[in-house]
Parts: sequence; structure tokens; C-alpha cells
Amino acid sequence: MGFPHPVTTMPARPDDTDSTPDKQVDWHLLRRVYGSEAVSCLFTMLVATVLATVVAVYAPGGRLPFVWWLVMAAAVLLRLVTARQFRSRATRDTATEWQRRHVRNVTLTGLVWGIGGAAMLHFAPAPQIQTAILVVIAAMTAAAVAYQGAVLRGYQGYLLGAVLPVAVVLLASPSSGSPGIAVLSLIYCGAMWSVATLYHRDVHATTRMGYEMQHLSQQLEEANRKLETDIDARLRAENLLGAERDVLENVARNMPLLTILDELNLDIEALFPGSLCSVVILGHDDRRIEECSAPSLPEAYVKQLIDLPIGPEAGSCGTAMHRREQVIVENIADDPLWEEYREMALAHDLHACWSTPIVSRSGAVLGSFAIYRRAPRTPSKQELETVSRMSRLMALIIEDVRNSERIQLSEQRFRDFAGAAADWFWEMDPSLQYSYVSEKTGEANAGPEPPVLEKTRERLCEATAGDASTAGNSDARQAVELEFTVDLPNCPEMEVLTLVKPVYDTRHELAGWRGVGRDVTRERQMEREIRHQATHDSLTGLVNRREFDRRLRELLAADSQPRECFVAFIDLDRFKLINDTAGHSAGDAALKRIAEILRDGLPGDAVAGRLGGDEFGISFSAKNIHSAIGLMECLVSALAGARFDWDNSRFSVGASIGLVPVTKSYKTSDQVLSDADASCYRAKNGGGNRVCVYQPDLDPFTEDTRSTGELTRALKDDRALVHIQKVCALRVPDRTPWYEVLLRYSDGSEAVSPPSRLIAAAERYGQMGVVDVWVLEQALDRWGSMLTDDALRLSINLSATSIEQKEIANRIARLVEQARIAPGALCFELTETSTLTRIEHAAGFMTELRRLGCGLVIDNFGGGRSSFSFLKQLPGDYLAIDGGYVRTMTMEPANHAIVEAIHKIGQAHGMQTLAKCVESRDTLDALRAIGVDFAQGHHLGGALPAAGLDPAREPEPDAVHGHPEDRVRCSGQRC
Repeated sequence: MGFPHPVTTMPARPDDTDSTPDKQVDWHLLRRVYGSEAVSCLFTMLVATVLATVVAVYAPGGRLPFVWWLVMAAAVLLRLVTARQFRSRATRDTATEWQRRHVRNVTLTGLVWGIGGAAMLHFAPAPQIQTAILVVIAAMTAAAVAYQGAVLRGYQGYLLGAVLPVAVVLLASPSSGSPGIAVLSLIYCGAMWSVATLYHRDVHATTRMGYEMQHLSQQLEEANRKLETDIDARLRAENLLGAERDVLENVARNMPLLTILDELNLDIEALFPGSLCSVVILGHDDRRIEECSAPSLPEAYVKQLIDLPIGPEAGSCGTAMHRREQVIVENIADDPLWEEYREMALAHDLHACWSTPIVSRSGAVLGSFAIYRRAPRTPSKQELETVSRMSRLMALIIEDVRNSERIQLSEQRFRDFAGAAADWFWEMDPSLQYSYVSEKTGEANAGPEPPVLEKTRERLCEATAGDASTAGNSDARQAVELEFTVDLPNCPEMEVLTLVKPVYDTRHELAGWRGVGRDVTRERQMEREIRHQATHDSLTGLVNRREFDRRLRELLAADSQPRECFVAFIDLDRFKLINDTAGHSAGDAALKRIAEILRDGLPGDAVAGRLGGDEFGISFSAKNIHSAIGLMECLVSALAGARFDWDNSRFSVGASIGLVPVTKSYKTSDQVLSDADASCYRAKNGGGNRVCVYQPDLDPFTEDTRSTGELTRALKDDRALVHIQKVCALRVPDRTPWYEVLLRYSDGSEAVSPPSRLIAAAERYGQMGVVDVWVLEQALDRWGSMLTDDALRLSINLSATSIEQKEIANRIARLVEQARIAPGALCFELTETSTLTRIEHAAGFMTELRRLGCGLVIDNFGGGRSSFSFLKQLPGDYLAIDGGYVRTMTMEPANHAIVEAIHKIGQAHGMQTLAKCVESRDTLDALRAIGVDFAQGHHLGGALPAAGLDPAREPEPDAVHGHPEDRVRCSGQRC
């Protein structure tokens, strides 16, 4: 069969674990038998070859040994194939099947030995051959005990198969000694059966004991490893606890954050040798690294980390903070996350980095904790657990330190604010006894309890009704503001402002009072000065116009007055002479003196105010109108008798006073002042130095002031309208239609009329600039496109106000410049009076308009005085002859001569002439005979609404008659 093999332990497989030891022993013995199959089969074939050769030599002539040898080879080959399959396919779960295969193969081998031996005994009677056969079979069965004893059923099959056929042949042999040998064979078989059974029992027990010893050894080794691991874990846990305890102590000592983190990193590095720990902290924008704690990393590398941004591929730390998850990089050299920072890390021999984000309790990313290694590797389980644990601890540390810093900053900010906002602060108990007083109180006020604190307690006691029990009331629960005055040796009448707030305990019961106090003496003084400056004239000390108007409104709003009230408007006479002669300094001195006269001459309840440059207002009470007039006449006499000396010059002024009784009919202060102004104007026109009482029936100027407001409201309410009137060429046909833009006014009804009365009032009060700008804007909005194409020419009237007021003139120039009109498409008509009275302003303004491409018409020429001497200074394009001369030129030869003279003067200055107010055919013929260039009037066409302008279809001269009021056109007025 084969040589016996020693008991060997085969390598354990992954499935060599079972809760039943016997099964594991059987499986182990089966693996050992299959492991020795190749050697056994080789030995079997050697013995079979020797036996077949011996038989063939001593019993020549037969094929039996050769056939037997082939059968034996086939049985051995079957065993080898089965052994190979066992090594590649067998598992512990299929052990029973493989054991059956082994028993079958071994029994087959035993039968081959027994049947072959019996056949050779029968056909080879030579005693030597029979003896050899029996010896070989006995030896093989004896040797097989050691091999087959491990699998008992396999050996039993082999033994029976090898012995029984030989015993049967010997019993049937006729030889006398064969039965005895057969009996001995059977006895031998029984003996070997017993030996095999005992051997199998010993081998099984020995193997089981070995397995148990091995298992026990493994358990001991595992226990030792676990004990070592537990000891290491316990030591590591103790070291971590010690590190955490040290960190908490450092936090409690308010050590700097980076110092705390440095010590913690060193402690972690001591637990894991070869580790290089770092903590990066994000800035306030949560996008870039602001601080870094890395005591063992190279300083140059740490500096490079500062201000690096976080992102999806920003190394381990930047990516971990961006993803908000742990990032493990085993090898920096080939990891794509380190693409931009790989050279920076490798230059400092850093090859691995494991980073964990540091997240606050609110979920905000504060930074990242990382462990670097100088060789590529992945972290162990203990290292990962430590990293996660330390990242949570660092989050608490960073949050706590930052909160402490915020608290310290807030506390310092509060102290700074309190020191800047308050001179002192203090606390009281519920019985109003001081429990704390700041140092500033003692510095500012001498004594154990400064007068300020004593006064504070007194006022607080009054505010809380003198009883601490009132603190439960709703009023006592609110903050109390106390303001009072105290007398101190170094600061008499010091004004103090104190804000007191109640303090409550956890049971909502009053625990005391807390307050801050400030010295507001200078502030209150400045407030009074500011209020005085805001309500009084800085030069005279009288109330200013705003304050006078406010007090007048209060007077009108009062339900009743004990005496009659009056308002006087004073305009100084000859005051301009002082400014022009001696300068404004002399005028200021005169105004101060006049203010003194007013204060001295008025009763105590009267209010005197400066309303303008040399205009004053007085509000006072009197028994009746006669008393009021007498008081005002006394002021007139006092002002007229006053003399003002300045640089060896003596000046005197007079005063025109308009007096208005304040009655219930007045609703606004503007109405009162307007009527008083109108009365003052009447007094000034009467020669000045007098008092005029307002009388509506005798005062035409009141209507003018109201007309000004009516015109302004008409512009806002769209009751002002734009009309046009044709200007006809008399000598040379004009291809470009020419119209004059006129202003009309609707009083709310369907009637439309020229606003002559309103315009006169607006010109007197300097409001015509607004009207002129409005008319220009309307014209540009309606016909601007025609003006740019040279398809239309428009004339627009300008008042003296528009020439004199620089802002109005500039605005008109800007509108024209923005419109980009064709040259000569827009003409401006300036009256002779306005141009001559403001010759310098008019000349400059007219030059600017001509630069912008505008034509200029000197309107109503001949109606004023000194026209001829100043005409050469005006850069006009057209000279409009005053309508007063044109209208009567056919009836009065003198007027005809004046019209002809004006026409010749215009030609001499290079200007074309335009005749206004042409109202008859005779007048038109006379103008043509003289050679006038253009004509305008109702005979040629009256004023039309703006919608009636159609340059393509011009009306015939006599086809349109216009509005009846258009015929009333006086010199100096507009149609």
C-alpha cells in the first residue's frame, strides 16, 4: 500500500472553524490521508512492479502478471485523480462525500491486491512464488495500518479486499498445507483489524488533543493580543484624557487659541509616533484659511497655508472643509486633490494627509484637523477614531475661545461706550441705597455722597412715589429719565441727565436700580444757542422770518385773544443809500441800531422780526386800531430821527409801515404778510415815512400778490395754455412759416383769456422766469422736431426776470442747446424796457442765444426812453416796432414818421423790422410802402390754440379774426 507518514498539521483553511471538535478532527485526518496519496500510490506501483516481475520470471509463459499490473495502475491513477480533485474542490461541508470516495478507491486497491494475489497463487503453484505473494500481501496490509488507520473504514475495506480472496483460494487448494495457511490468513486479518481499530483510536485521540492544544494556544495568543490591545487602548485613552484635561485647563486660563492647539497637537503626535498634526482655522468669510497651528510642520509650509482658499480640489484640508466630510489621502504624489499643492507638500517630505473638518454645534465649518505622514499609508482604526474625537474637541475649543474673545470684546466695548457716554454710573438696592458707584463720580464731585447722587436719589424717590413697593407697578417697571440742576463749587447750576432702569431677579421681583448720569450743561447750553440761532437773526438778534411766521400761525390758530392783534410790515427808506455809499458794514451797523429802536419802542408782548434785508415785521396787541396806529407812528418818528455815523459820515433812514388788523377772515400767515406788504408798498409809493392801514378797496397791490399765486397754480393745474399768432413777411416771401407763441389762461370755465393781469403781478414779484421756462418747454415738446428740420420758426417772449436771474437764463440756454434747433428756427423776443434797464445782462444773454443759433427780437421798440443811444449795444436780428405807433400811424402823421424812423434805424443796424398790432388794410399798405419786413396783427391772423398750427396749410390773412381780447394789446404787454 505505502509507507506510513508522520502526523502532520495541514495549513488551516478559512472554513476550518466549527463548534464540533470531532468533525474538525475527522476533517483534519481526511486532509492528511489525501495529502499523502501521491507518495503512497508511487510506493504501491513500485511494489506491484517488483511482484509482477518476480512472478513473470519464475512462472514464464503467462500474461497474468502483466494484466494485473495494468489493473493496479488504473486503480492508482483513479486515486491520484481523486486526490487532485480533493485539493481543489473539497470543503469541510463536503467531507463525508470525499470520505466515501476514499473508502471506495482504497477498497478497490485492496481487491486488486487480493484478487490478483489469489489468481497468481492458483496459476503459479511454485512454493517460492506463493510464498512471495503471501509475504507481499501481508507486508502491504501491515504497512497500510499506519496510513489507512487515520480513516478506519478505508483500511477495513482495503484489509478485507486484500486478504479474503487469498484465504478463499488457499482453502480451495488441494495442497495439504494450504488450508492451514488460509486459517492463518484469517487469523492475521482479525489481528490487523484489531490493530487498525486501536491505531485509529489513538490517532484520533492524539489529533483531537493536538487540535485542542492548538486551539487553546490560539485562544491564549488571542487573549494576549487582546490584552495588549486593551492595555494600549487604555494607555492611549488615559493619555487622551490627560491631553483633554490639559486643554480644558488652558482654556480656563484664557490662553491664546493657537497656543492651546499647539499643545494638543504635540500630545496627539506623542500617541502616534511619526505623525505631524495641524489645525487650520477659517476666517470670518468662511472661504480662506486665516490661522494655522502646526508645531511640527516646517514653518515655511505653514506660512504657505495661510490665506489659501477652500474648494473641491484644494488638498486634503481645503477639500474636507468644502465637502464637510473626512478626506483620506494615502499618497499625495498621485492624488488629484493635491494637483495644485503637490509640489508644496512634497518639497517638505509630506506624502500622506488625513483631514477631518471641524464643525461647530450649529453646523458651521470652523476649520480642519489633519495628520501628515512622511511616507504613504492609510490610517489605522485607532488613528481614525482619535482624529474624529479630537476634531470634536477642537470644535468645542475654538467655539469656546472665540466666544470668550467676543465676550471680552463686548465687555470692553461696553466699558468704552459707558465711559464715553456717561460721566458716571451706579447701582441701588430696592431701598434706594447706593450699592455701587463708579470712580468717575468721586472724581467729578467731592464728598462721601456727591450732591449729584443725593439729587438722583431724591428725584428717583419722587418718580417711584417714594416707596420701593411701587416697583411692581407698570410705571415703575419702565426706565426713568431724570433731568435736574445741581450747584457745585466748581460748576454752579450744572445740568445733569440720568437714565435709571429697574433690575429684577429670577422671581421677577425688584432687585434694585441701575443708572448712568451725564453732565449735559454744555449740551443744553449749545441746544439753547442752536434753537436761538435757528429762530433769531444773527445780526440784529430779532426773530427771523421762519420764527415770525411760526408765531403768526400760532396767533391765527388761537381760539380767542384778550386784545386786538395787529401785524406791521416795515420797509426802510433810503437804506440802500447806506450800503451803496459806505458799504455793507455800515449797513449792518445801521440794522443793529434799528433793531434796538424797535425793541425799545415796542411793548413787552410784541414780537419783532427781521423778514429780509431791510424789511421787518411786528406782531403786537393793542386796545384798538387807533392805539396800534399811534404806536407805529411813534416807531416811524423814532426811526426818522435816528442818525448813524460811519467814517465821518452821517446817515438817516425812514420807514414805510403797512399795518393789518388780524381778524378771523385770515386763514394763513401768508395772507396776513401779503396784505401788510401791500399796505407798506402803498405807504412807500405815497412818499414813505408813514403808516398805511390795509384797506382792501383802496389797495390794488393786494390783488397783484394774489395774482402771482394764481398764475403759479394755473401752471401746475394745467390751466395755462399755449396759443400761436402768425407773423407775415411783407417784402420777400418767407418759405419758413413764422409764429409767435402766446400764453393764455383759463380760470376753470370754458373761457380763455390773456393772463395780462397775472403776468403784470408775476413780473413785479420776479416770478416770470418760471413762466418763460414753462412756455419754452411746451413749445419744444410740441414742435421740437419741426425746429430741427427748419420747417417752422417760433418766437417766444422773455421777461426781464429771465434776463436778470442767472439760473433762469442758464436753464433756458440748456433747453435750447439740448433741442439742437436749426439756425434761426427759434427767436426770443425781449422788450425794449427789459433790455435797456439791464443792458449788460441783456447783451451777454443775447450773445449766448445767438451762439446757440437763435434769432433775437427787440420787442416794443419806441415805447421806452433812451432807446436810440443803446440800440447799437444790443446784438438783435429783428426790431419790433411798438404797437402803439403802428395802430394809429394812418391817422396820426407823427406816429407814421416814428414808424418810418424806427424802420430806417433798424436797417442801419442790420436788423429787419417787424410791425406789431396791424389791425387794418390801410395800416398794412402803409407798412409796405415804408418797406417794413414783417407784420403781425389781427388783420393778418389772430391767436389760435396750439392744435391749430399747420405749417403746410397757412390761413389767409383775413380769414382768421382771433379772440376779441386779442385786440386789446397795449405797449409792453403780450398778445
